[in-house]
Amino acid sequence: MNQAGRFQQLTLNKNIKRILIIFFGLIIFISNYSLAIVGPTASFYVNDSAGIISTSLESYIIDIGTKLYNQTGAQIVVVTVNSLEGMEISDYATTLGRSWGVGSSSKDNGIVFLVAVQERELYIEVRLWIRRHSY
Repeated sequence: MNQAGRFQQLTLNKNIKRILIIFFGLIIFISNYSLAIVGPTASFYVNDSAGIISTSLESYIIDIGTKLYNQTGAQIVVVTVNSLEGMEISDYATTLGRSWGVGSSSKDNGIVFLVAVQERELYIEVRLWIRRHSY
């Protein structure tokens, strides 16, 4: 192999290493955010990971959520978290709604009520269809 061929190979190896470093860096960055998002519970309509909702209120939310879904196909979920772990509350709610599949994707009819205790924030994520048809 001549001098030019070796130089090309070294440059190619350096570029591959850079690409791999960037790729794995992005994976680590993305996984840190996805680990922060709480998952749905068996009841789906409530995830009180912050432990601030009474049992009777949780039962009421589940009952209303089930009735709403059966009558209209729309879904409302209530989620409490201790911390957003550095995420913006709007990003957290949007990611949560999409990962849980809140509302029908064809009708876009889901609502996420999110309470972040440490940050003292409340956010309501309303899907597009509901915004267009509100009165």
